[in-house]
Amino acid sequence: MLDTFDAVRDAAPGPSPRPTIADASSESRRLSPGQSHSNPSLGLATEQWKKFEVGLKSVLARCRDRGYEPTFHPETGTFVEAPWEIERVSRSLTSDSASRPGTSSSVAAIRLRCCVLRPSA
Repeated sequence: MLDTFDAVRDAAPGPSPRPTIADASSESRRLSPGQSHSNPSLGLATEQWKKFEVGLKSVLARCRDRGYEPTFHPETGTFVEAPWEIERVSRSLTSDSASRPGTSSSVAAIRLRCCVLRPSA
């Protein structure tokens, strides 16, 4: 995908493209969209979060090495949809920015676009 961005970066007017990153989810999670809001057991376990964070940071590094500032998009039916999951990603990204020169630990390492849908009561 970054090769496609490279191909149009200088040809298209306007700001540089922003790679949008999202979780790939799982079959079971796609079958229960919005449920993790009230049922955290549907979320990733601690070790799974660690793997997710390692992978996310690797993707961020690849994007930045090519000169792109990525954005993360939470999505219904994925492992990053409920407010507590979005917060987990946000904390991970904030701690990542603290380790990068020239960034503030109070600012997330990438933009986190959020539209949180709350299930009706």
